[in-house]
Amino acid sequence: MVRRIAGYRDEFYTRLLARLDSEHGRRLREEAAKRGQPFAGVRQSFNEYLAQRKAEQIRLTEIAYLFSLLGYPQLSRQYAACIRTASVRIISEIYCRTTDAWHALKEGRPGEAVVEVREAAGLLKRGIDCGAIVDPWNILGFQGQFSIFQARQNSMPDPRVPQLIAIVNELFELLGRAITGATIEGDAAARAAAETLLSQLAEWWDRYATTEVADVPHVHGRQLFDTATQVAEALALWRRGGQAAGDVAFWRSHEHVFGSPKAYAAVLESLINQRDLVASRALLMHWLSRAQEVPLESEQASFASHMLRWMLEAAGQASQPAATGLRQSASKRRAKGRRGKPRTEHADQAANEFWNSIAKCFDFLEVNADEYWHVPQLSWDSESGSLADPDDDLFAAAYEGVTFKDTAQDGRQEETIGDGWATDFPLEEIADELEDRLQFLNMLGQLWQIAAAALIRNRPAELDTDKLRDWHKQARQKAKEME
Repeated sequence: MVRRIAGYRDEFYTRLLARLDSEHGRRLREEAAKRGQPFAGVRQSFNEYLAQRKAEQIRLTEIAYLFSLLGYPQLSRQYAACIRTASVRIISEIYCRTTDAWHALKEGRPGEAVVEVREAAGLLKRGIDCGAIVDPWNILGFQGQFSIFQARQNSMPDPRVPQLIAIVNELFELLGRAITGATIEGDAAARAAAETLLSQLAEWWDRYATTEVADVPHVHGRQLFDTATQVAEALALWRRGGQAAGDVAFWRSHEHVFGSPKAYAAVLESLINQRDLVASRALLMHWLSRAQEVPLESEQASFASHMLRWMLEAAGQASQPAATGLRQSASKRRAKGRRGKPRTEHADQAANEFWNSIAKCFDFLEVNADEYWHVPQLSWDSESGSLADPDDDLFAAAYEGVTFKDTAQDGRQEETIGDGWATDFPLEEIADELEDRLQFLNMLGQLWQIAAAALIRNRPAELDTDKLRDWHKQARQKAKEME
């Protein structure tokens, strides 16, 4: 259709040029013959102007968004005003509100963050109502595509859809963090306001059913609300639990709170930020013990990343007293003319605490990891030429002495004519399990490396060299089994 319309247009231009008898008409006909189409010069000039104008608008838009994300609202509004489209101005204002909300959360003011998110949500709905922001119904109606014509092949991905989903997801994330921060600070009013706004936003967003479209990022409002409330409940338990929160049994008695990897990740992030390494270690072990129920790795949460962060935080806390003592006694070292590194009593205590903490951590890992602690093994059945399955013998015993009878008398074992259904590649069935277990072993190796480096910097007086040799032996054995 587009090609046909373009042909009609060129035919009209050709007839128009044919009726011009002036010198100007002669030059236009010569230009058309030279460049292959009527009015080629003005078309090229117009296209160049449009391309330049588009590039300038994109530049101004990105600068406006950048300043809003950096926390400079006045500069953002100044650049957004240069573009005659309402969408840029509204989205810039939304980014300004979300940036202020992040700053408020960072400074421990969850109530102010909720106010900023409420204003951002209001701007988002206003933008949708006036057409400046894409209508969420278009995501389901057009499958996230921008339709030029009715046929899908004449459509293109709508770039406004990912932007809308990213904004909505950030609003959910901010409200979840606000609930977490309010729970930690004990601000009941801010928590209630954040939960109410999050529930309303989830109800508004989920009605558009954007999660039914496979080609766009999925944001489940109700799931995010449930996760946020679970995290808040877990943190409230942590506040009331005190020292008991450092025991795995404490978290096991409240495991109903943790229904997803993201719930674990959110609570762990808060505990590590609060530098409660005992409670966070216990929660990590509880998550590991439920690996069959709650996956260790998902798109939104990772056990390995939080375990590594815990180890780095523990190593950092062990190094701080030594660094403080080193600065305090620098003048004494220079006076004595020696280059040794004196250790204060506080530094020795921190080094011993670090050693005891990581020793317990690796012991707990080995106990709770179950099969994840061991290198997975693949055995090959040389007779069948496939992966050996221990369940094969169990099911094969049920068919001993059974003879196949061809009731259809067509000489085929399949139910229909053909070669039967194609079977999956055997490794596909166990690929996910292998990936999770190998990723856990990779994390374990990194934990040993971090711990060893920290122990070299801060050698504890209570160091158990036999345990270090055991770790080294296990690492070498696992590396050998992977060959």
